[in-house]
Amino acid sequence: MGIIERKEREKEARKNLILDAAERIFESKGIQQATMDDIAREAELAKGTIYLYYRNKDELQLGVMMRAMDLMHDSFADAASKENLALKKFQAVGDAYWKFANDEPFRFKMMCNADFPMRENISDEMLLEMNEKGSWVWKLLVGIIEEGKREGTIKANAESFSVAMLSWLNTMSVLRLYQKVQENRAKGTAIIAKQSFNFCDMDFRKVYDLSITTLLSHAVTPEGAKYLSPVRFPSMAELGVNPGNEFDDMNISQEQIEPVLA
Repeated sequence: MGIIERKEREKEARKNLILDAAERIFESKGIQQATMDDIAREAELAKGTIYLYYRNKDELQLGVMMRAMDLMHDSFADAASKENLALKKFQAVGDAYWKFANDEPFRFKMMCNADFPMRENISDEMLLEMNEKGSWVWKLLVGIIEEGKREGTIKANAESFSVAMLSWLNTMSVLRLYQKVQENRAKGTAIIAKQSFNFCDMDFRKVYDLSITTLLSHAVTPEGAKYLSPVRFPSMAELGVNPGNEFDDMNISQEQIEPVLA
């Protein structure tokens, strides 16, 4: 190994050490409460060393987000590579997205964080890198849909980016609600028992799969439909929810819904 290569490897290792420490501090204290001093102590490095890699906490937050994106992208690419049919690739990416959000809840939350780093605090270089990473998933999904068109399983007139975007937004919405429910359950602040409709009891994986299948059912050809499960809206019992008698009258109060969404 040459000197230049060794130094690059040492630099990357130090960078990952910093990101590891930042993840732990962000998760334990929250992004707003975390400081660069906290992260330096956690990494057992001088604060000045942190600044050699990230100019401020906003850049460090973005660094954590981008590394999470890299891990997610790797899981998507690996899942898609194991399938030959485009529709199967699309579904495999959906499975990988569920698994990533379930196995890496904090990293998933970081990528969906509403407290996005301040633009003026981020270098142009990092913003360019972020934009490139952000466009990767669209290129993957659109590429798979275009492949499906060539195979004859996706309708030729289906707008590829729209299919990709709506699939992404639908699945992300389900995953974010699922994560919120899991967090509230862990904190003991979930919806109280015996109410009419309880998100905490719902089989989110069934809802997730249904959202993908329903959207794809509008984009596939008759040949492609052979590879999809028939779209059928499950009963509440099948979703793991016991709506109770009050649900028949649509008597669900806002007070019953708000605790799980708070």
